[in-house]
Formats: sequence, C-alpha cells, structure tokens
Amino acid sequence: MALLFAIYSQREKRHAEEQAGHSLALQLSAQSGQMTRSRIADALLLGAAAVNRQATGETKDNLFRLLSSIPLGLTGFLWGHRDEVLAVAFSPDGKILAAAGNDGTVILWNVVSRKPLGAPLQAHTGIVLSIAFSPDGKILATAAADKSVILWDVTSRRRLGIR
Repeated sequence: MALLFAIYSQREKRHAEEQAGHSLALQLSAQSGQMTRSRIADALLLGAAAVNRQATGETKDNLFRLLSSIPLGLTGFLWGHRDEVLAVAFSPDGKILAAAGNDGTVILWNVVSRKPLGAPLQAHTGIVLSIAFSPDGKILATAAADKSVILWDVTSRRRLGIR
C-alpha cells in the first residue's frame, strides 16, 4: 500500500509541476501582451520567456503577434554568434550594440549598417552572461561563467583589465 501511495504521489507531483509551468508560461505571455504598446522590448523578452518555459499554441501565438507588431524600421537580424546570445547592450548614444553569448565572444555591431565592428572580442573561457557600457560609452564590461569580469576600451577594442 505504501508503494502505491508513493507512486501516486510522484505522479501527482509531476502533474502539479507541469500545471505550474503551464500557468507561469501563460502568465508571462499575458503580461507581455499588456506591454506591447508601451514597452515592446520588455514585451518581447517576456513573450520569449513564455515560449521558452512552455511552447504551447498560446505562447507561440502571442510571440508571433508581438513580432508582427514591431515597426518595420526596427526589424532585422544580426548573424555572427555560433550559439545562443545571452546578453545585449546598446551604447549610451545608441550607435553600437554589443551582443554576448554561449560561444564566449562579444560582438560589437554598428546599429545603422548592421555590420560587426571588427572581429569578436574573445578573452573569456566560459560563456558570457552579462555586458554593460559605461555611461560615456567608452568602456564595455563583460562578465562570464568563468567568474571573470573584463573591461574593454570600445574604441581600441583592447582589454583594460580583468578581475
């Protein structure tokens, strides 16, 4: 009897976890739909998180609607990383986009031409998890899973320091 109860409990636990995941995905999707007009970037991130959490018809449909609502001048693709992009940051003047990812590199993009500004920055041995520009846009900080933080001179593309 105890064995049957244990099996039943595990099955119910899995079912409850699936239901919670589904509920969270729908909640993220609904929140993203509410932000579409006021904060499209945040709406897209929430929509993508909903699909990542649970790719249902509802979450995929919501993400498609969000993508369709982006003004035509804002759409485009930048191909350069060999794996997932985990972090992006715009320079304060909006002219440079830095993208970091699982491949351990950071690519600096010219926003207008949509072309990379030279070769990718490579110094981390782990995936790059976070990036940020200094307020004046002259320094880029990158942090990676290898527990290192590197400061880069954006103009010369050289390392200023590592910690």
